[in-house]
Amino acid sequence: MEVGLYGAISLHQAGRSVSGPAAEGYATAAAVLFDETCGTVPLSELIWLLLHRPPPPPPQWLGGLTYAAETLAFAQATDQEALASAATRQIMNQLKGFGLQREQAR
Repeated sequence: MEVGLYGAISLHQAGRSVSGPAAEGYATAAAVLFDETCGTVPLSELIWLLLHRPPPPPPQWLGGLTYAAETLAFAQATDQEALASAATRQIMNQLKGFGLQREQAR
């Protein structure tokens, strides 16, 4: 559960650092991950975890998504359209594993 909680927080933060479809993808992925791993956990328990336990090491998939968000944020800040386009494609391909098609079909 802790990996899901901290993963959802990291995805949300990554989405706030970029703009466009990647930002929406990160926000949706964060919501899906949170709902699937923490959706039925009482809020008081989630707050206790955040206050009393350090974050676990990030899984490999999260490191890749975080790096891609940093790359996209840099590309957007420096107006490098080719890099931004490539980073956005990479992000959207990586986010497909979060069931975003299922969420969009609703």
